[in-house]
Amino acid sequence: MTYIWPTRKEEIWRRSPFLKPPEGEMASSVGCSPTIAPDVEENVTIDNGEIISENLPDGVSITSLEKGNGKISISSLPGGEGWAEWSIARGKNSVISVAPDVVLEKPLIVRESVSPQGGTLSTQLGFDVGVNGSGQLVHLLEGPEDSHGFFSGIITLRSAEGARAGYTFVQALGRGIDGRIALDSHVAKESRLQTGFALLGGGKTRTEWRLGMEGTGGESILNGILLPAAGQEMEVQTGQDHVVGDTLSNLLVKAGAGEGGKTQFQGMINIRPQAQRSNAYQTNRNLAFSPHAQIGTIPGLEIEANDVKCSHGATVHRLETKALFYLASRGIGKEEASRLLAEGFFAEIADDFPAVGSWVVDAFARRLTSVLG
Repeated sequence: MTYIWPTRKEEIWRRSPFLKPPEGEMASSVGCSPTIAPDVEENVTIDNGEIISENLPDGVSITSLEKGNGKISISSLPGGEGWAEWSIARGKNSVISVAPDVVLEKPLIVRESVSPQGGTLSTQLGFDVGVNGSGQLVHLLEGPEDSHGFFSGIITLRSAEGARAGYTFVQALGRGIDGRIALDSHVAKESRLQTGFALLGGGKTRTEWRLGMEGTGGESILNGILLPAAGQEMEVQTGQDHVVGDTLSNLLVKAGAGEGGKTQFQGMINIRPQAQRSNAYQTNRNLAFSPHAQIGTIPGLEIEANDVKCSHGATVHRLETKALFYLASRGIGKEEASRLLAEGFFAEIADDFPAVGSWVVDAFARRLTSVLG
């Protein structure tokens, strides 16, 4: 099969190192020990795409789909069609489904271990919430610190009519793993999808996130955090795609780059001609912890309707010297003061990941300490 890979002509691929995946085959399962919240009991354990264990409540099921069965699809950001086809054809695919009218009291925990072991690995995970259902999923993606290779992941989220869905993604891959992860969400009529991500690991990574507003009255919220340290490059591309009108999307992404870290954010709000009365908001805020951090931000709008409310904005700051001086005058050292200011910057998101418990915040705090160091 011939895949059509993106080129530098596509706007959102001009600054990306991942125009096509490297050659190579993946190795077998790795069985790594968990590092994110090791004391938290997961509902599903996945190892290099293979389902190792499952313990799901009533009304929830998980299904493995064969490669090339025609039931797996993803709406890519422009230029990414070849990537989607390649990942689906090679990947190991699983879908978690919450049945219609089922309301989950606790979030589902999925722990996925990834180690390409010098080759390439592709997996897909779907999360579907049925009509008038309610459920949240916490997806912990991690790998051994000494692992290396290339990972291509696909996550598809579907919130059916009248559903209330939540999804939190924490990425802590090994520093030797480069990769591209595409997340594709579909929000139906009168449904709501609240999502969040924390990108903490990997070497060079590209994360794409499409919010598909496909039913009137639908709402989609996305909050994200990027924390690259020295030698890490994190690229995030987002698309808020309002296919129909009377819909709402709201995006807030914050990045903090340490010494030698690099972030690149590029977001686009698309309002289709028939999507009248759409509301869409996009904000990207960045904090440089070092003069040698690299931060890029490119927000964008593409509006084809005339009765809409849209806004976008981006900021880049350093830690304020006046604030550091004030804390120093109160006996707080520079290192501790920097940590307090950084935690305050991210608290708007880190403290509000939907119903996932303090252990995600703890993982974030440890990572922040490493980046500031």
